[in-house]
Amino acid sequence: MNHLLTGRYAVHLIDSLLQGTAPENKPEEISFEDLYRLSVFHNVSTMCLSALKKTDQEIEPELLKKWENRSALSTGQSMTQLHERKSIYEALEENKIDYLPLKGCLLKDMYPDPNYREMSDLDILIREKDADQIKSLMENMGYTCDAFRQYVHDGYYRKPFMHVEMHYRLLSEEHFRIHSWDVTHGDFFFNPWKYAHKAEGCRYCFDEDDLYVYLIMHLAKHYLGSGAGIRQFTDLYYLNQNLHLDKDAVYEKLDQFGLKEFCITAEHLVETWYQGREPDEKTSEMESVVFRSGSYGTQDISLNRQMDKYEKEHSSSTFLAHYMRERLFPSYDELKNQYPGLRDHPERLPVYWTKRILTKGVQAVPQKLKDAKAISRILKERKGK
Repeated sequence: MNHLLTGRYAVHLIDSLLQGTAPENKPEEISFEDLYRLSVFHNVSTMCLSALKKTDQEIEPELLKKWENRSALSTGQSMTQLHERKSIYEALEENKIDYLPLKGCLLKDMYPDPNYREMSDLDILIREKDADQIKSLMENMGYTCDAFRQYVHDGYYRKPFMHVEMHYRLLSEEHFRIHSWDVTHGDFFFNPWKYAHKAEGCRYCFDEDDLYVYLIMHLAKHYLGSGAGIRQFTDLYYLNQNLHLDKDAVYEKLDQFGLKEFCITAEHLVETWYQGREPDEKTSEMESVVFRSGSYGTQDISLNRQMDKYEKEHSSSTFLAHYMRERLFPSYDELKNQYPGLRDHPERLPVYWTKRILTKGVQAVPQKLKDAKAISRILKERKGK
């Protein structure tokens, strides 16, 4: 697949849908099969198909049926999410529990059709003191709790595809450590309720500048980790269309984490896609990563980024041993989010290493072998360059 040409045509389709214009026909160099695969990879298949249907291009019947089925499934999932979002909000209101919608819960409403904005889960900020009561509410609504007080959020699942994350914090200290962000400026992310404002009833919101900073940080976390795709960057377009931002204040806050230039480049990339801005070297480089990332990033991007960081101080030949050691024996900062009992007892770290290996070791073996093979392959590729 030519990721660059296919990605740019997918973006053109989305742009035509947003602008209400008829898209051009696809370049001969790309196939509809590749376009379908990329649109699914980036969770923009519904938008791409909706735009394609405004052209006179003929898609192979078998592929068209597969695409339409995928779009129908995505639309059905979206409608279920919207219904469940309303039900959860109502349950929280009835029980006088404060909540603050995050990420896709907000972004869906910024798109011309909420069903265009595909997402995997609902994200809601709660007060940690309400976690037990919310757990009972969610279980009464038919959800199963699959993660409770193990990280920065509690996770809930209900068949066939409903996932809900109830967050206590926006980001963890571990996220800051991984990306070398200054933790002394992280209070908004660790104690977000201090910055929340009542909107209506029990619903709260952030100032628009703070909301934008959070979403840029969240985007950067993914992009600088395993990658971020077309959908996440398209969100930036809608944020800038819908929010009244003080960009000087936003950039000043992001500069505390070394992310001002990242934000500006990301904004410029979106402007090249949807507002006719001329690309430059920085946006072209970012675009290449975005098209290869998909909605949730890839293992190759993640491993290459980790290797780049490791090679600044060590030899790449020792990376595999380092990586496996980090996976088997994570740091205190990483494990304290998974095991709350460790938070006040860092001296018990070896005990939790053992517990983790005993409970997850056998199940994790196939993934560890897969990781080792991927690292060996990437090391060979890097040596060959």
